[in-house]
Amino acid sequence: MASRTASKAKGEAKLEMYLEENPPVENNISKARTSLTEAKRYLSDCTKSDAEKSNVATDARFLLAKCCYAQGQYEQALEHLDQGGIERLEERPLGARMLKILAESFAVKGLCLEQQAKDSLAKKETIIKHYIQAGEMGLKYLQVVEKSQGLQGAVVQLTPGGIPAFGGVGGGSTEFRIGILLETALQRAPILMMKSGQIREAVEQYRGVLRAQETTSTQSLRMTLARQLAEVLLRGVSEHEWQQIQPRQQQLERSKAGKYWRPQVYSGGSLYVPREHIEEILLLLALSDAIAVRNVVLDRSADVASDRAQSIKNVTAVLDLLSIALARNAQFGLLCENFEKVAKFSCDEYHIWNQFGLCLISAGSHYRGVQMLLESAKLRPKYGFDLLLAAKVTLVNLCDAPEALRLVEEASSREKVIPDSDILVVCYTLQALCHEALADEAACIRTKEQQRIMAFKALVQARQVDPDYPQAEYLMSLHYANLHQIDAAMVCAKRALCLAPDFFPGVQLLIVLLTAQKKHEEALELVQLTLEEYPNNLNLLYLKVYLEDYLEGPQKALHTAGEMLKQWKVLYENYLKVKQATQANGLAPPAIGTSSQLGIVPVAHAHSGRASVVGSGQWGGGPWHERDGDGDGSLMTRLDRSLSETLARLTPCGRRVHVDELTLLQMQMHVWLLTARLYIKMAHFPEAEQSISEASNVIPLSPHVLLVRGLLHEARGEWLSARDALEGSLAVRPHSVTALQHLGLVYHQLGSHQLAEATLQSAALIEPMSPTTWFYLGRILQESGTPFEASECLETAVQLELCAPVLEFSKLPRTL
Repeated sequence: MASRTASKAKGEAKLEMYLEENPPVENNISKARTSLTEAKRYLSDCTKSDAEKSNVATDARFLLAKCCYAQGQYEQALEHLDQGGIERLEERPLGARMLKILAESFAVKGLCLEQQAKDSLAKKETIIKHYIQAGEMGLKYLQVVEKSQGLQGAVVQLTPGGIPAFGGVGGGSTEFRIGILLETALQRAPILMMKSGQIREAVEQYRGVLRAQETTSTQSLRMTLARQLAEVLLRGVSEHEWQQIQPRQQQLERSKAGKYWRPQVYSGGSLYVPREHIEEILLLLALSDAIAVRNVVLDRSADVASDRAQSIKNVTAVLDLLSIALARNAQFGLLCENFEKVAKFSCDEYHIWNQFGLCLISAGSHYRGVQMLLESAKLRPKYGFDLLLAAKVTLVNLCDAPEALRLVEEASSREKVIPDSDILVVCYTLQALCHEALADEAACIRTKEQQRIMAFKALVQARQVDPDYPQAEYLMSLHYANLHQIDAAMVCAKRALCLAPDFFPGVQLLIVLLTAQKKHEEALELVQLTLEEYPNNLNLLYLKVYLEDYLEGPQKALHTAGEMLKQWKVLYENYLKVKQATQANGLAPPAIGTSSQLGIVPVAHAHSGRASVVGSGQWGGGPWHERDGDGDGSLMTRLDRSLSETLARLTPCGRRVHVDELTLLQMQMHVWLLTARLYIKMAHFPEAEQSISEASNVIPLSPHVLLVRGLLHEARGEWLSARDALEGSLAVRPHSVTALQHLGLVYHQLGSHQLAEATLQSAALIEPMSPTTWFYLGRILQESGTPFEASECLETAVQLELCAPVLEFSKLPRTL
């Protein structure tokens, strides 16, 4: 008996020493067949016929099964397990060593059965049962061992491989490993459940393992399981299918089962139980993130390069899931905090810097986001995507067209080298937008023409790279339209819609082009047809107001303006509901509204200063804002940019909350001002004044409100008040063509003929294709006693009026 015990001890020692350095995986099978011969012989000696019924023989058979599995002899491993009576074992108190042997035996049986039944569903339930049993006993073994050493509940620093580096009680060094067999069993059980369609059971299995009292050697495994459960909840369980954890019910079920082979779990009334789907996901990812970040290898030497890469990979995996979970709820500020923490030790990780930049942009910190994208572009010097995105944000949100042009040109030079580049066409298109923005900024006519020629050349290059890119066709059409080449613009607009029938800016442009061809009835019919598909779209309703005003008069248009106010009210009420619901949970309200309601956000121009208050691409632009502003980067633009960055730093969710609410309020203001203009046209001045007051209550200091108030004073003949209001509007938006036109008329009425002429000439310099400007200038010149110049201006106005749209082309969005 003593000799058999000694043989078993020798065989077990040799087996464990070998597996310590050579895990039982498929790549090590050939080596195991030669290296484990002696261990297998020692263990086989313990299973002779005269010792078959002894405990030593049983233990030896379980160890032999483990040895055979390492050698790839799955049939023999199953035979040893069956002969050892693994299916006939009764639950009873066991020591730590025996718990580990039995746990690994159950794991080996599950693994062997899975190898034999790869394409069979018959044994999956049995395999899952063995994996669950192995996992529970493995966790119990670790709890027993660490409790005996006084380690359970201690704070331990883990190495990337999951090995705790801990000085035990009394200064001794103690290391415990769960082992690859038990780790595989813990991870494979829920995976097999999911493959069988048992998603709910898989979730409960993950939860059960995570509820087990933590041990130092399972912290890295706990991180992996928590991340996997979060991924399952994100991808496979909807909010309606999610079921809350029931600790009491689980405790009752556990009390009915045995207690000797099952791990101890956390219990008590102070446990935090997630009440919502997103709460559980964020809790799991927060735990995973805490462990992953703590275990990062900071040493950058070559000796630990592989460990460092693996630790960074673990952090990245958690961050990716956090990005999905938080982005769904627009919690970009919380996400930025996580990236800020990780970026400190990820200076050469492209993925993290790129995602950090995108997150900052989504949170409203556009300047910092661009800086992050420029850093990530340095990590991939052959690719231009990061520079392209940085250029777009610089143009749209930072209102810096020269810098945006520099960035996009560098991106184009990188992408030209790449064969069949997917984004080169986008680079050329954005380059055209930058030139258009610079043309709008320019005060010199020659500079304007040069920039527009360069924009046209960039669009031609985009066409050559990809003839089927709808945005390039749309911008080409808009370019022709601004030059009043209506037929060419119509061809490009129709082609853009053929390439992308749901490209909404193309529909808007086609409607306005029809009005330029004096086909107002067809344009209104197209608006009606489009509204049947998008009945709540405010941009379409805005166009409908102008068309109805032109065809049927302002009374009919007022009815549509009332519909716009009703649609806005629905949007704002939905926003308030979401805001209240999310703030009750300590979160920020996500963005609301869809492109079908609000249209497409335009790529704003460097002089406008208004795009920086527009959200992430789903808010309606189009006719809401004119492309006019301060040509040299106005004070308002710089103040708005500074405020954007300040709010992003001070608010828990960045600037996104303020962006959405401000956008909604701007929309309400514009609808009231549109209503006021209609009342002014009908000479219903009290109603117009009331509408202006409503708009002023929404945004009191808006230059748009001052503009319409000036129009009201002008209609009443209150020239001094009209002058003050229009000058106040121009003080904020000095390139507003409408304000300049009417201010010129007011100056003329006040007797300042030269000032009126100079004001209208400034308007003509900004927008030379406006027939209204030339008509007003002709009238003033005629009354000033210069009939020849007046006749030229009036003739120009008549020629431009022949192809003038109902809504200026400059109000249509330039979108990418």
